[in-house]
Formats: sequence, structure tokens, C-alpha cells
Amino acid sequence: MAENLIPLNNFISTEQIPGDLGIFEDGLEALFSNVFVTDLESSTSLYKEDAHYSLTLVSFTRLALEIPGTDGLALVLNPGIAETSRTEFPVSLGYSWPVLRYVEQFNLTSFDFTPRSFYDILIGVAGISEQDMLKAVIDTFYELTVPHEHEDDEELGELDERSPLEKFVSDFNQRFTPVTPLALLSDADESEVLGDLFVQLTSNGNQFDILEIAFSGYIAGADVGGMLSRIEDLSHAFLPNFTIDDLKRILIPRIFVSLEQINLALQFPRSVLKPIDPETNEVIEDENIKSQLVFNAGSLNFSSENGIEFEEASSFSFAKSLIGNTGITLEFENVKLDLSRTSSITEAADAGYSEDFVGVFIEEATIGLPPKLFQNNPDQANPPEVAIKGRNLLIGTGGISGTIGLETTGSPFSAKIGKMTASLEAFDITFKQGAITESNIFGKLLIPGFKDSAGNDAEIEIDVHIADDGDFSITAREADGIKLSIPNILAFTIRSAEIGRKDDQLYLAVSGLLEFEDQGGFLGKFLPAEIDIKKLIIWQDGSIEIEGGSLVLPTAITIKIGPAEISITGIHMGTHEQNLNGVKRKYRYFGFDGG
Repeated sequence: MAENLIPLNNFISTEQIPGDLGIFEDGLEALFSNVFVTDLESSTSLYKEDAHYSLTLVSFTRLALEIPGTDGLALVLNPGIAETSRTEFPVSLGYSWPVLRYVEQFNLTSFDFTPRSFYDILIGVAGISEQDMLKAVIDTFYELTVPHEHEDDEELGELDERSPLEKFVSDFNQRFTPVTPLALLSDADESEVLGDLFVQLTSNGNQFDILEIAFSGYIAGADVGGMLSRIEDLSHAFLPNFTIDDLKRILIPRIFVSLEQINLALQFPRSVLKPIDPETNEVIEDENIKSQLVFNAGSLNFSSENGIEFEEASSFSFAKSLIGNTGITLEFENVKLDLSRTSSITEAADAGYSEDFVGVFIEEATIGLPPKLFQNNPDQANPPEVAIKGRNLLIGTGGISGTIGLETTGSPFSAKIGKMTASLEAFDITFKQGAITESNIFGKLLIPGFKDSAGNDAEIEIDVHIADDGDFSITAREADGIKLSIPNILAFTIRSAEIGRKDDQLYLAVSGLLEFEDQGGFLGKFLPAEIDIKKLIIWQDGSIEIEGGSLVLPTAITIKIGPAEISITGIHMGTHEQNLNGVKRKYRYFGFDGG
């Protein structure tokens, strides 16, 4: 039996495409004429509030939809197939719209979501009669008075001991002034009394619409929230536990679509991206071969409640490509898209994101920088390839997580800056949901003519740390130290110098070895040969401190004062604030530890 293939444009014309997609009209016309429908099955409920369709889309060609105004950017369906291959896409779709069971010609676009509109829909959904509504009004808005429990409660006021029916009749006659006032039957049960009241409301000159009276007389008059609350209270007389949210769920259609075994690609014009041969690392010259961002979706599901979801693991792939003629290359590995609001991909869950995470996971992203940028160092015959790397990146709701850094192949990246040589050996920053959790930025600076304590050109190591709250530190250190001296007095060998910010204050910190020249006499006996300064910190407000509290002398200094001897084992310094003549002044001081 011959297969029945019906062109898709027999079911949907481009004139039926929403206005937002009108720019694709020409491309869609060609697309629809190359896609066929087969195996169409459908089922619809009696009132058409539920419907389900299943079909198979068939294509014998590689489908591409060029995006107008982009100079060749195209959306490609089934990108991996040959031009003459057959591709099938099983599709399921349907809807559930409960309100159609009660209101056949319901139009959501014209529904204004006002309390009156909600009330009218509620009447249709509940199927309530006017007589039932009369009872609901009395039960909801006229309460039975409860007698006082104790005689002392009489001070609370005189009780209205009338029944709810008596209260309604009296109130209605006063408020609505019927032509023939309402009267209660005597010696009758409640159902007979209600039936008689309904007859009185619509006879003997009275022509009251109970459904209209219920809204205008008992619901209207409050603000929107108050009216909605009264509608809920009234509905409980015939729909217990019913809420306005339940009514909204009845009004809003639920739609679902499922496509199985779907592959998509975004194809770029060669003026934007040029594919690179992975073996030769050179641009592929064939103009027919283009760079593609391929999306391997597996089964794609869409619902109006949960958005887009994938039953199987979905991922992107993007081969290494050259960006225009810039020399910059771009490459992605294992990219996953998460558009669901009710579940998250494993990588997002493992990183501590909530189930409503929406975003993308990139196992590895590489931006290769042009080699010519790094050829200004004549000492490097073969300059390294330098790339910006991103690893295990999660980008979306909840902030960015993962590591971003600069990587080189071969020797560290270095460049000449005048007569100096700068090299960058490590650069990476790690984020956790938008916060910096770790940073590793390390390099060296070689300054000819700037000698270390061994007489060699100083090679200064530079280490940078960045914190999430804006604090930072930049540390420069030299293994042998750099000696600064005041002739015949002292020399200071700097091992490291650091500038940074902590708790909104800038600071300068140094560490090294302080050496004193022998001064002879009393001062010479007092001064030690050298003091190891672990860290001296000078804050932006002028305060000075020694990390750890004091400088520990390598050997104790003994000073003889008269018959007594004082041993000094440490020196500390600091700042002190004190009022002098009504003015607060800051003092710096030295202190001595010993005994």
C-alpha cells in the first residue's frame, strides 16, 4: 500500500503564522513545501475541551531556514543528513481547556479578568440555578445568631434572634423595594419556603434576576480583592474549598507538544565564522562547508505549565572556527541547555542550583587569541598559543559558576615592555553562583639593572588575589630580596611588597630583613644586627601595625640602667588616639617587650 504523504502546507499556510514570525514567511513557504505529514491520528472529547494529535513529519532534504537580514545565518533542521536522505520526526501535540466544557464559545482574548467576569464564568462552570443561588446568598450573607452563653454577656448588646430567612426577607424588602414585598410562609420546611420566595421574586409585579441580584447586591461595592473574596465565599455554598485560582486554571488552556529524535543547528555565514580543520588547524577553504552550532536535543517537550524540557540528555556541539579574519578562534565542548522551570540538569543540581534553574552548562569553552599578539618578545622563537578558557561553566538564573582563565601552550606567555620582560604563568578565577570563591593570578617581571641582594637582575614574582566582596591584594616578591640602604645606618632587604584593600581600607604591607650598621657606643649596643619583619602594614588612614603584634629579636638585648638590667626581646609599634586641649590627635609609638 502506497504511503500517504500530505504536504505540511495543506494543513498550515504561511498566512496562519503568528505576526512575530512574519519575517520568515518566504523561508517558511519553502520549508512547508518540503515537509510532509503522515500517520495522522487525532482524538477529541465530547465538548472539545481535550484534544490529542499524533503525526509524523517527513523530509527528503536537508532543511534550512535562513533568517532574513543576517547575511546567511540559518536555522538548519536535521543538519547531519545527506541531501537525498529521508528524515522522520514523530510529533505529539494537544491541549486541555476545561472551560470549553461549560462555555462553548469562550474567547480568552476578550476575557477581562474582572470580578464580574469571574462571577459569570463561575455560574456557567457550577451550573447553578437561580433558586440554588437564592439559597447560597442566604446561607453565605445571613448568619444564624448564636445566643449568649452567660447572663453577664447581655452587655454585649441585644441579640437579633431572627432566622437567616427572616433577616433576608426584611433586608431585601428594605434595600430593593419590590412591588410586592416578600413574605415568609409559616409552618413550612426550608425547601418550601425557598421555593415560595423564588416565585414571589418573579411574580406579582416583581421581576428580579436572582443571579444579577447576587452580584450587584452582595458582591459589588468592595475593592477588587474584596469582591473576589466574596465570590469565593459564595461559591463554597455549592463548591466547597473552591478558589479563584481554581477558576483561573479552568480558564487558561494547557498546551503540550512533543518532538522526538530532533536535531537542530544554527548555521553561520562564512563572513562571520569559518570552520577549522581539526587535523591541520587551518581554515577549511571549501565555501560550501560552514560553521554550525549543533543542538542534539533527543526528545523535546513543551508545555504551557513547564516550558521546554528534554527527556534525554541534550547537548550542543560547536567545532573550532575562526571569527572572520581576526585571527581569534572559538570552540565549545559539551554544551547543555536547561529551559525547564521544574527540573534541572545534573550539573546545575550538583553545583547547588535550585530546580527552577534556567540556563546553559559549558564543560569547556575556548577563545583562541591571535599568535601575532604575542610575537613582541625576541627571546621566544616559537611564541605560545594563548587562549581564554572556561571550564564547567553554568550561566543562567542564580549567577555564574565555574572557572575562567588564561592558558598557554608550551612556555609561559611573555612580552617585552620597554626593557622589562613580563610573563604570565597563571590566570584563573573560580565563581560559585556569582560569587568569587578562588583566584589564581601569577606572573613575573624581569627588570634589567634592578638588582636583588645577590647582585642579579631582580625577577619579581607577582601574585594577585581577588575576593567576592571587592577586597583584593597584589603581592610582589623576590626570592633573594631587593636591598634598599641608608649608608652607614641601615639596609632593608625587601622580600615582598603587597598593596590591597580589606574591609574598605587600602593598605601597603612589606616583609623583609632590617639590618643595622654598627654605630658603636651606647646606640651600637642597643641596636640588634638584624630584625626579621614578617609583615609591616600601613593603612590608608595612617595607622601602622605589625602582623602578629611585635618584632621578635633574634637575641635578647640587655640594657644596664644603674644597678638594674633590662632585657628586650621584642619591639612593637602602633597608633593611639587621645584628646589634647579638646582636640583628638593620633599618636604613633614604639613599645618594647622584655623584663
